[in-house]
Amino acid sequence: MCAAQETILARSMPLWTGCRVMTVAPDRDGYTRVRHGGKRFGSHRLAYEAFVGDIPEGFEVHHECGVRCCVNPAHLQALSRDEHRHTHEDVQGMRMSNATRNLWRMA
Repeated sequence: MCAAQETILARSMPLWTGCRVMTVAPDRDGYTRVRHGGKRFGSHRLAYEAFVGDIPEGFEVHHECGVRCCVNPAHLQALSRDEHRHTHEDVQGMRMSNATRNLWRMA
């Protein structure tokens, strides 16, 4: 297991939903950040790189589950910026930050 995987696993916990959520406080948008190797990373981006592979240049990491603090690699997908924007337009009006905050509080 690599150090980045250990960082993610040590600071997260599984939920009954299948999500694996970070146990650090989310920011105001519902995302979590983690320090690894002296740098701060978006937790979902570090998890993707640690468990799946490099994020292609110009791509963003999308949460298929809609939970912004989820770091389950099976719930993360690298999408181009246009694909990511289009995905979020499909669920117009849904903001997941409140749901994310509530999941973190229940954890």
